[in-house]
Amino acid sequence: MPTARPPLFAGDPLLADAREIEGAAVRFGGIARQVLEHEQLRERAVKLLRSDFAVCDDFVATLGHTVTESDLVVCCGTDDVYTEDQVRAWTLSSTAETAVHWLSGGHFYLGEHTSALARLIGERLGSAAPAAGAVGAPSARDRGGS
Repeated sequence: MPTARPPLFAGDPLLADAREIEGAAVRFGGIARQVLEHEQLRERAVKLLRSDFAVCDDFVATLGHTVTESDLVVCCGTDDVYTEDQVRAWTLSSTAETAVHWLSGGHFYLGEHTSALARLIGERLGSAAPAAGAVGAPSARDRGGS
């Protein structure tokens, strides 16, 4: 599991300069050389990453606050920047069941595990089907009955 790492920014990522953003991006694999060499692409990449990092900081700040009553499936890369405690804190964000799954890889592990993610989501959706007679459950006619 990931170990604790220092925060990406000392302050608000929205106030970070381009050099700080590029430095933080190194923890996620960096920015492609071709992008860094093209001034307009570099500026756009930095602007997008600055916003992305701000969303991540906000996410970490809100962990532990109940935000939903829905079942959650939380997936994280084993080499990601989030610690096991931070990922498991998602269980405090819902009053319903929360399942945590670790998949090999870093922050961008999704591309390597699309089948596993689809299976996990499908299993969760299948187990979340409404009971017969519940609001939103298929009627007997919908299920092929009379």
